[in-house]
Amino acid sequence: MPPVAGTLTWTRSIKERVKQTYDKLTGFSKAITQREEFKDAEKFYISLIQNIVDYENAKFMDWEKEIEGYAYDKLKLTILARDDEDLLIVNFDLDLIRMLREIKYFKLLGLEVPSFADEIYKSNEVYRRQIT
Repeated sequence: MPPVAGTLTWTRSIKERVKQTYDKLTGFSKAITQREEFKDAEKFYISLIQNIVDYENAKFMDWEKEIEGYAYDKLKLTILARDDEDLLIVNFDLDLIRMLREIKYFKLLGLEVPSFADEIYKSNEVYRRQIT
């Protein structure tokens, strides 16, 4: 997985594991859930989930800001270039490849991508053919 999508997948799995444990605790009798120790654990659970959500949002926002600056500029570059030996090479930027992979995985994760990134991703198949 690309870096940001991998991070979001990892954080989602952590949230799910924590939630399963919390759900088991809340499934016990009222005598346990009304204890002070449980209330402390519940506060910790809420705080932990909020910290994970904040981290996910920050990672996604950072990614969005990063790609917004270079996406269209990189697409304006010529697709073919000459290397040092005067041979033709594909001049497709690696950051664009990573961005397209991130978008693919974000869509698989059910995340909404920015409109400009979605617009670029609509031509993903064309870019893939150009790269190969």
